Amino acid sequence: MRSVELRYCIRVSDYREAVYYVLFLRKKTGFRIAAGVLLVSFVYAVLCFHGVAAAEPAIWIIPAVCLIWVLLQLAEAERDILRYTRSADSLIGVRYESTFSAERFSISIPEKSFSISGKTSDFTCAFEIAHCFLLYATDRQLFIVPTRDMKKEEASALHAVLSKSLGKNFYSLFRRRAA
Repeated sequence: MRSVELRYCIRVSDYREAVYYVLFLRKKTGFRIAAGVLLVSFVYAVLCFHGVAAAEPAIWIIPAVCLIWVLLQLAEAERDILRYTRSADSLIGVRYESTFSAERFSISIPEKSFSISGKTSDFTCAFEIAHCFLLYATDRQLFIVPTRDMKKEEASALHAVLSKSLGKNFYSLFRRRAA
């Protein structure tokens, strides 16, 4: 299996995608409950409108609370994104140089004099989502590898490397085949 060498910059859209994916992943039960309550409320509203069910004003408190919770979660995520992009420690727009193989990885940010390397199997877990790979070194340290600038073969090779190295700790929304 060949190694994959990448050069890329993280954009705000990549960071936003990662933040929202992690938000929905960590709070998926709450979002599922809220979606279910809002769907049932919509059906109830339609039934009330057509006179099939009697309208009970007090029942609207539950979907209102769910909707407020969802909006607060999204607002907090946007606030965190804005705070990070404006901070001096932000890595948005900074050039990354990365190498991944089945055995080892290396990620460096020359502008920040930062470099990390180790065994690829030492990643806690990794996710392949729509436009990027999310690589967790720890539960608090995340590396985003956008796929926008990758060739199809590079994305497939990175998928294969992570799949082989992490096994069940690699989650993908896609079923790529190694190039």
